[in-house]
Amino acid sequence: MSQLLRRRQFIQRMGLTSGAFLLNPILDSLIGEAWGQVANKKRLIIYMTGGHMPPDWTVTGGTNPNYTLPYIFSPLEAYKKEMLVLRNLYCTVYPNLHGNLYGTLSGFPSIGVSAGDNFAYLNARPGGPSFDTVLSTELGGGTRHKEMAIGYTRPSQTGLAEAYDKIKPTVMNPRDVFNKFISGAGGQQVDQTALKMKKSILDFAAADIKRAYRGLASPEKDKFTQFLTNVEDLGSRINISGPTSPECGNGYTLPSRGIGPGGQNYPTAEFGGDPNNLPWWGGNGFCGNEYLHAEMAALAVGCGITRHVTFVSAYHEAHQFYPDIGVNVDIHEQICHVLDKTAYRDATAIQRGKEILKFHASVVAKMYDKLKKTPEGNGTAADNTLILWFSDVGGVHHYGHWGYTGILLGNAGGAIRTGASHSFGDGDYFTKNSKYTMNQLYFTIAKAMGSNMKQVGDGTNVGNSVIPGILT
Repeated sequence: MSQLLRRRQFIQRMGLTSGAFLLNPILDSLIGEAWGQVANKKRLIIYMTGGHMPPDWTVTGGTNPNYTLPYIFSPLEAYKKEMLVLRNLYCTVYPNLHGNLYGTLSGFPSIGVSAGDNFAYLNARPGGPSFDTVLSTELGGGTRHKEMAIGYTRPSQTGLAEAYDKIKPTVMNPRDVFNKFISGAGGQQVDQTALKMKKSILDFAAADIKRAYRGLASPEKDKFTQFLTNVEDLGSRINISGPTSPECGNGYTLPSRGIGPGGQNYPTAEFGGDPNNLPWWGGNGFCGNEYLHAEMAALAVGCGITRHVTFVSAYHEAHQFYPDIGVNVDIHEQICHVLDKTAYRDATAIQRGKEILKFHASVVAKMYDKLKKTPEGNGTAADNTLILWFSDVGGVHHYGHWGYTGILLGNAGGAIRTGASHSFGDGDYFTKNSKYTMNQLYFTIAKAMGSNMKQVGDGTNVGNSVIPGILT
């Protein structure tokens, strides 16, 4: 009998009822650790954001732990020795789309795209599976969800693909993420009841929690208590953002309200205040909701719900506002396009862009910090996890596919050489002399995860070799 089956039978003998879906993953993980069966499969979180300002991603001071991080990376300063900064990579498909859309994460040219068409993304469809889909098939064995795909995207333009001509959706509203991935089947009904009764979802699993405690030893009880505390905290904070999402006329869903880091509420706003534009043109309050997403991603990875999270934080026109951090203008029109037109000489747009990128770094830091506070074996969940953060727009808005920067945080169980910075050529969107591709970065990460993957991308834009100097 397999060790996994024995653990599952042990859990069944606890006699869990309505709380089983919520509790089973963490119990399975804890019992495995108690029996000396720490999971040997590694975990990966991909965080793909919008907006890229090449000069502000440039570290200084060499390629060792003494290098200096730029302002936008300041939230990650405490983890500098656990980071790897890889600059001047390039995307092999399409130099002219908003973020290259499906080509960025797949290496497959999109379907229905005409060369030279800046707005082809409006009709583009994926030409093949994205990297996260391929890898999650290997990483997801034995978990409830082989992948947790979350974040803010338009349903028709997520940048993620299940397969040829099959778009992968993301779960956007924090409450929907909580119900689908944390509280589980039937969670929405229970969650709504808990909200109306001003109770925690844990109140509905109280009997099962008591049964689980009786079956755990003291060390496991401590981590189990931490898990329950995190679930209760997330549930209470999600209640602030409202239980439902309004449906906009174009089928795109925004949170009904966003919450800031201090609990402030922000309603959605229309682009430029123009009532003739659809509401999705301007989404306020994404910051607080992204922190919730980040904590749920770390919780899901740390307690065994999944081993792979793909977190997308921009739809590809990126018409968003960030009032939480003082950016009350449309990032696309008042920042990206302004920087294009002024060649990065507009001080106001530059500072606004920096604040948004710094915010994204704080989301990465939030996930990693949560993982480092999650006990696992003789260390923490962060020890066996790797986070990849990059912007889906390489160098510059519209034309940046030669200037990608990839940030790796964590070493995937010792597989990655951290505490360094590497530049692979000049790599800006004019010189076009980058040495390595994003496909090769994905392939290198796959090998760090222990994957048997043969290549990333199609036969023309293939990644089937590792980037030197990254793997141990």
